Amino acid sequence: MRSSFARLLLLASIAASVGAGCSSTTDSSAPAEPAPAEDSLEWLEAAPDLANRMDRRMEQMPWTQGMDERVEMIQWWAERGEPAYSRLLDMAADPRPGVADMAFAALAASRDSRLVEPLRTVPWPAEGELDSRYSRARTHLVLGDWSHVDVLIDGLEDDRLFARSLCLKTLRTASRQDLGYRASGPEEERAAAVERWREWAQDRAGDPLLSAREVSEG
Repeated sequence: MRSSFARLLLLASIAASVGAGCSSTTDSSAPAEPAPAEDSLEWLEAAPDLANRMDRRMEQMPWTQGMDERVEMIQWWAERGEPAYSRLLDMAADPRPGVADMAFAALAASRDSRLVEPLRTVPWPAEGELDSRYSRARTHLVLGDWSHVDVLIDGLEDDRLFARSLCLKTLRTASRQDLGYRASGPEEERAAAVERWREWAQDRAGDPLLSAREVSEG
């Protein structure tokens, strides 16, 4: 049976396709405050009505179940835009993986690279929490931060086929190549391809904050 990581990563891809077109959307009924100075890392504040709705959504997050509910929840947060960032960053540090993974998916759907620096302050899942680590690494990569690409490359050696497949999907989407790796291929063939991925990443390790286009064309 697939883990929650598999379901969440798949639905995150769905949500991201929607969020990419509305990353700057806030809420027509709740205008935001003027933008602060760019170096302050203070996000736009939501009007009281939207703030109340976001607080109610936060209370619902731990009880969200099923693919459809989780997709809807991620899309809802992604569509709130910048006024939702501070709450999503708080939930990204939630010890409950389901809550944190949905928050990361919504942050990834924003496609807002300004989130990279505050995300770097959020503690990483423990070494044994592989699925949550893959989800976290995916979010960084989608936002243009390649400093955790090694987590996804390590995921190509996961014993589980679905985990290898989803890590490859993330890497291939960002880099536009697969370096001959097949998730269902023979172990020896996969091992050789993983080494090619590691060499590829090492060659581009000078600047961890790059866009997918810059890396794929480097």
